[in-house]
Amino acid sequence: MPRFYNALWESRRRLPRLTGPAYTCSEMDEAMATIRRRLCESAEVTEAMRVAPNDAGVLRMASGMEARRGRWQESLAHAEQAMRLDPRSRGSKITLYDKLLRLHKFPEAVVLGREAMADRPRDLNTANSLTLLYLMQGDLASAQAVIRNVPADVPRTAVATYFATYQDLYWVLEDDDQKLVMRLGPSMFDNDRATWAAVQMQLATLRGDRARARALADTAQAEFTKQLQMTPNDPQQHIFRGLALATLGRKDEAIAEATRGASFNPLSQDQVNGPYYQHQIGCQEQARDDDDYRRRLGAQGS
Repeated sequence: MPRFYNALWESRRRLPRLTGPAYTCSEMDEAMATIRRRLCESAEVTEAMRVAPNDAGVLRMASGMEARRGRWQESLAHAEQAMRLDPRSRGSKITLYDKLLRLHKFPEAVVLGREAMADRPRDLNTANSLTLLYLMQGDLASAQAVIRNVPADVPRTAVATYFATYQDLYWVLEDDDQKLVMRLGPSMFDNDRATWAAVQMQLATLRGDRARARALADTAQAEFTKQLQMTPNDPQQHIFRGLALATLGRKDEAIAEATRGASFNPLSQDQVNGPYYQHQIGCQEQARDDDDYRRRLGAQGS
């Protein structure tokens, strides 16, 4: 068994009080279970680092935990150490690339990102991340080139759907790819009607088709409502239901829904995903403020 797994097993063996059964009885219990898992993760990583401080797998795990806690310089240092210990590992490359990207160390990130893309040119997750890297530098042309240059043997429907769905990059797609996505049904979205409707809603909004956007928003919010009955503490489902409500003009409900979603990943616990959820709250608040401004402007002109 690799040293990494020995270290992880040993950390779990030494922490019996943090590895009990997850709570499932109520929303409060589920929230407490999330905190419990995070505490367990932190304790496990600390113990694994004590047992195997020079294991690349343990260092990558530590880097991820430290990033979520907002300890970015420690996260970067451990990612760099993992890379020195295991430079040929894709896991080490991706871990370091991710930290360089998030810390806006763009020149170094571009080198690793291109290397990772060359290693696996059909990997849409890597292509998506490299696209983000260029967008963070204000380089839309290079970002679109990454999408355009995905090898031709990857179905274009898969490429366009992936980018329309993940990281809110539907707007980066060029016109032909946007039109392609708009022709697709839920089957290209793993038969997830909520995600399908949300993506189509955002594309319709982008392209100025407000009637279509509202119709799709109605479908999206209804489908997310169904899903939330099964997974009431899923942050993203609350966030995207809020987005659908905002598109329908139900701005206060949208803000409340986005705020609820963000509460499951507060910045104090998760500085990797948490900022995205805070951004979504801001989007809903901005939409409400814009509507208020337009109403006031109309009243003044009448």
